[in-house]
Amino acid sequence: MPEIVMMFVNTPEREPRDAAFAGASEDEVIDFFEDEEMAIRSKKFEEFVHEPMGDKPITAVSGINEELGAKLAANGFDKAYILLGQFLLLKKQCAAFQNWLKLSYGASSRQAEQCALCLLEWCYAFL
Repeated sequence: MPEIVMMFVNTPEREPRDAAFAGASEDEVIDFFEDEEMAIRSKKFEEFVHEPMGDKPITAVSGINEELGAKLAANGFDKAYILLGQFLLLKKQCAAFQNWLKLSYGASSRQAEQCALCLLEWCYAFL
């Protein structure tokens, strides 16, 4: 059986969930993450990470809906590549990017997580 390596983002929201795995079997952990991955990997997510970014609007990024997109656009983040620039300025640190998105623009934890993971996976594919 292949070894499973898991990486957790150190954010306060995740700590209680991470602690819940202390007594879980390997199968239970795998099942949880398969469900979690399906929730994050929407059609929008898959479309974004599997093609060049080009001049896509900010709302093409997974986790960015019209409301959040309007807030970002009002401050100059109207294109996906501009948001990617902020992600890269934060050295692809998902936790820092999520905090910036939540504190600066009122993104929910879920939106911030989806957006950060979407940009990170895009970076893995294209940079």
